[in-house]
Amino acid sequence: ITFDAFQKTHMRVGEILEIRKHENADQLLVFTLDFGSFGTAQIVSGLAETYTDFSALIGKKVLAVHNLKPVMLRKVESQGMLLTTESNGTPGLIFIDVVVENGSLIK
Repeated sequence: ITFDAFQKTHMRVGEILEIRKHENADQLLVFTLDFGSFGTAQIVSGLAETYTDFSALIGKKVLAVHNLKPVMLRKVESQGMLLTTESNGTPGLIFIDVVVENGSLIK
């Protein structure tokens, strides 16, 4: 992609407020994230196999693409995309462990 296109991507810090299993897909979780002054967003992500005890994620800060056009994933709206890494074929969230406000823009 071009640099100009990349600059349009808003990656922000979001705090996980709630997680639930997707009703129509075993491999999907539905996250609610707090983006501070940018409000909350619901993001659907395929992390159910990685995080079976997803209640331990509540309150953690993660990175997300915040300005994607919402899409429907198995009849549930997703309003962004969580950023993940992969180790030995297993995806994992990128956690922020420094003090930073929810909604902060990643530069």
